[in-house]
Amino acid sequence: MDGDLPREILPEHPDVEITKVSLNAETVTIEATVTTPAAECPSCGHLSDRVHSRYIRRLKDQPCRGRKLLMLITARKFLCLNPKCFHKVFCERLPSLAAKRASMRFERKTSFAKP
Repeated sequence: MDGDLPREILPEHPDVEITKVSLNAETVTIEATVTTPAAECPSCGHLSDRVHSRYIRRLKDQPCRGRKLLMLITARKFLCLNPKCFHKVFCERLPSLAAKRASMRFERKTSFAKP
């Protein structure tokens, strides 16, 4: 597999670091982590750098070179530090990769044909 393929599949996202790429006969799995130091609370807009926890977000997309494509993103939940905000914990948003509550179709800049 071409070493540039992960970056071709995942367009340039300065806040996302690809940590692992795995291949088998049926699937391309890309593992990534979000690297921004803080996130904005969706309710009040307050910026927080206090990480509450981490979780794996699974995104699927159309086949890539004849294989299923799966992306596993280690995302974070943050504590909102604004005492007036009703959201005490919130998930970081990944708008450049997936819409809110999405589990399918992350953006990529090129389409691939089967090998």
